Amino acid sequence: MRRVPPRQYLARRSPGATANPRKVTAGQPNVTVAAGTAGTVTASRHPETGLPGFPGAAVPQQSSYTSQITHSPGFAVAAGGGDPSSQGSGQIEPGEYLALLTADFQGLYQVNVAAASERLTLVRFALSLLAAPFAATIALVSAKVVTPAMLESWARLPPYLFALLAAFGVLAIVPYLRMIEASLTHERTARGLNNFRLLYSRALHAEFLASGWSPNLPVDPDYPESFAPLSWPGINAIVLATLEASYITVGVAGLARVRPAPLLIAFGIVAVALLLLSVYYIRTNVSRRRKEPANPLGFPRVET
Repeated sequence: MRRVPPRQYLARRSPGATANPRKVTAGQPNVTVAAGTAGTVTASRHPETGLPGFPGAAVPQQSSYTSQITHSPGFAVAAGGGDPSSQGSGQIEPGEYLALLTADFQGLYQVNVAAASERLTLVRFALSLLAAPFAATIALVSAKVVTPAMLESWARLPPYLFALLAAFGVLAIVPYLRMIEASLTHERTARGLNNFRLLYSRALHAEFLASGWSPNLPVDPDYPESFAPLSWPGINAIVLATLEASYITVGVAGLARVRPAPLLIAFGIVAVALLLLSVYYIRTNVSRRRKEPANPLGFPRVET
């Protein structure tokens, strides 16, 4: 019977490989072999781990596949082996930065446009809800359920008309709150766009001065402000809050059959309107800051 030599005396071969079948000894230098190439796939015995290998194994040349991976963007392979954790550090070539910034800018712009459209849609929806009681009253008058003479006196108005006012005033609060969130998203993305504009304005500052050109859009990442009463989001919030407060106050006072004293109605409208505006004020982070996201890279905060 033919004696089979121990495994450590054998060289694992692949097509075109060369290896020395001599017995290995500990302490011989390691041989690093690139993955994906033809040749010896084992190394000499490591002095610490004692892993088997083969001395004298020639390190083959890298194939086109290995060379392509090693030199492709995003891969940094340490020469001569080394710790595998140090390989593939994820470095990005400078030519890829523009593609990343472009994709980020396009996504940010789409969110900005969608938030602006949603804000206008919600304002229209809230006004439609507030117009519903008047449409219902006209329909009741046309059907002769309510006579025009009944609309001339507070005491002669049917209770269900006051209920309609109160109900639709409360329902209009839902699009009002959602409009606040859409306004915040629109303002935050607008500040993000200004921050992107500041990026290229700084990089091309000398070229802009030489050509006499300057951006006609803001490059301040703190603009627009979170809470600006005279801006369109602020005006929309004030108008909707006042209308909803009027509906709720008049509806509740009519259902309770309270005498319509002007001071009492005005006080109720102002109280409810201030309550609704406080929601807008708080959500825009003026009186209370929201939890800020983590900043592991230590970037300076540029958003208000």
